[in-house]
Amino acid sequence: MELLTKEEGLQYLQDALGIPISEVPNFSEKSVSAETKLSFLETLLRAFLAREPFQSIYLMSDEIINRRRPTWDEIKRDLLLGRGGLCYWQNAFMYALLTSLGLNAGMTYSTFNLNINSPDNHLIVLIHDLVAPESLHLVDAGIGYYIPHVVFLDFTKESQEYTDSFLTYKFCKESENKFYMMKKVPADTPSSISNGAENDETNQHYTWSWVHFFNPLISLKKLEPFFPCFDYCFTDFTKLSTHTSPRAMFWPNGKFVCLVNSRLIQEKEEGKLTKTNIIETVVKVNPLVSRQNNSHPTKVAENKAPRTHSDDSKNTLNETPEEIPSADTKNEHGNHSEDQNKHNIPEFEPLVQAYEKYFPTLPTQMVRAALRNWTVTGTICPVPQHLA
Repeated sequence: MELLTKEEGLQYLQDALGIPISEVPNFSEKSVSAETKLSFLETLLRAFLAREPFQSIYLMSDEIINRRRPTWDEIKRDLLLGRGGLCYWQNAFMYALLTSLGLNAGMTYSTFNLNINSPDNHLIVLIHDLVAPESLHLVDAGIGYYIPHVVFLDFTKESQEYTDSFLTYKFCKESENKFYMMKKVPADTPSSISNGAENDETNQHYTWSWVHFFNPLISLKKLEPFFPCFDYCFTDFTKLSTHTSPRAMFWPNGKFVCLVNSRLIQEKEEGKLTKTNIIETVVKVNPLVSRQNNSHPTKVAENKAPRTHSDDSKNTLNETPEEIPSADTKNEHGNHSEDQNKHNIPEFEPLVQAYEKYFPTLPTQMVRAALRNWTVTGTICPVPQHLA
């Protein structure tokens, strides 16, 4: 069963992304050039990343014991409403969209660079035969970074370097079944993969830090094989930083706009981030966390870490902890009882208003619920350096 019909895909392009149907190339037509295909897909990705926020509000709007993997119908509803989501939302929908347009796409597991045991915690999209038979490209519209390119993976050792928004990145090949995404960071950032690069303008030394790794030999066309991994990630609040850090981000006109924890971060000048505290940090770890978990004592314990599909070999690169439809909401996350919704937190009102201003597609009651749940946990995992 197809996740999106061709008609639904074309309607999304036109109504949501503002791309006229007449501009969609026939990807199965041999006369359509590689340049035309790549240019169109970049236009699509830029529009998608400008509209759909990468956000943890949906996940955090439920109490810890009720969190779960979203269904396809929920993913579809949220993306059609412009609410976005985490990688599982964004890239599952992107896979469905590309497939509806006639592309030979698949999905694969990826493991993000975290300082916790959480394998296969990221989902990415692969496109086969795009520019030539057996060619391979990567699409990642749900990573929390701006990657508006269809990345060519048929390189010998590493890809070209890309610089988009505040990020310089590349992809490296360790073996046929293990590829890495790498990002350039200041040398004083904890990292151990250094090429001695130096920025002439600032005399700043840089080094490369890995972001995630994946196996391009795995390319699946159904979501079901991913269920165990994401059931694990979405039910154990210690396995993803996005369980305990409210955030939403997107790239209107290619410029970064983000709300994370108590801050607003904006890319007012290309590549330069301005950070503004909206509220004082009032979130502290609360004993309710243990109480909520103790009410379901086997919930996390039974979700043993799944064996990684990305690769069984030891990671030979030194690791650096890193972070990185109906409008009816009656059955949605964050829609708690009237009594619960009375207990709003006055200190958070400026932050709620900021979400209403910058991310108006996110329901206010869902934002309030996520912020209330933030007071239960505090921010447990560190956020990426650019969000700190």
